[in-house]
Amino acid sequence: MATVSSYETAGGRRWEVRYRTPERRTTRKRGFTSKRQAQDFAAAVEVEKMTGSYVAPSAGRITLGEVAEKWFTSKVNLSASTASRYRSALDVHILPAFKTTPLADLTRERLRRWVASMTATSSAATVRKNVGVLSQILDQAVED
Repeated sequence: MATVSSYETAGGRRWEVRYRTPERRTTRKRGFTSKRQAQDFAAAVEVEKMTGSYVAPSAGRITLGEVAEKWFTSKVNLSASTASRYRSALDVHILPAFKTTPLADLTRERLRRWVASMTATSSAATVRKNVGVLSQILDQAVED
């Protein structure tokens, strides 16, 4: 169960929420300007934990480049041609666009713009394959 408490800053009273992650680690979120905001956040965290949709805030700071390299190194039983195609998709299309992008900053709109930019210079088959590779990477990120 999350707890809400206040603390004082030079700018006035602020509120913080302390809660346990699904892994039982205690964490907190500070800086709420009202008790109601803090209570709403606490309730949302508890619902996410109960429904299994909780994602640690630190997970969103991991970059797509980190996840992509981890995904690629996990693909040990690929044929040489498939490994080459995946590496090419990463090096030519995915990493130049998203290598330093935190996962939390990936939006549908940003991905749509990426697909649109590829469509202008690549064949439909290449776009489809690159989207498939990115989809696999993001699936692994969700699993991890």
